[in-house]
Amino acid sequence: MAPNGDQYRAATGWLNVDPIGFNAQVRPAQTAVVELKTAERLSYAALDVRVAKAAGFLHRLLGEPAGERVAILSRSSIDQLVLLFACHRAGAIFEPLNWRLSGAELKGLVADAKPALLVYETEFEREALEAAAGSPAAKALRIAPDDNAFRAGVEASAPAKPPRSMRMHRRSCSTPPAPPASPRAPCSATAIC
Repeated sequence: MAPNGDQYRAATGWLNVDPIGFNAQVRPAQTAVVELKTAERLSYAALDVRVAKAAGFLHRLLGEPAGERVAILSRSSIDQLVLLFACHRAGAIFEPLNWRLSGAELKGLVADAKPALLVYETEFEREALEAAAGSPAAKALRIAPDDNAFRAGVEASAPAKPPRSMRMHRRSCSTPPAPPASPRAPCSATAIC
């Protein structure tokens, strides 16, 4: 008799599963994400490497990032997704900020959250710097097409080892990947607009 969902999650440590690392082992060459705005696409293996380096970057930048908040003010992008999973691996708390809010509105959110790091796109620099004034301890880091300090820091970092508590999911994948819905992105990939 197969265990029910709750028993399975409890037995396998479901919350400790690293979905990017798992998929990088099971289907490394499959497209994981496509950013429609830039047409950038990453396989699970490439995304896994970038997430590992970003987690290493968080360790280098914040010392011990476990429990620290990392805020991001950006539109949906691969960098945002990388930061989300890097926070997961490093034990940091991912804090997405709504880019539609004004700097004054963001200042209250940032003052309440007290992030150790605020990552922002150049498009929202004025709002991000105004918001960061509410949390003087926060470091600010820009994501820009021509001068991407976040991506440069990530690429220069060594991959971080996952925490001891993080276990890889051992279930084998026996079903073939679904056929692509469009020539742009496979069904199993995440498309970011």
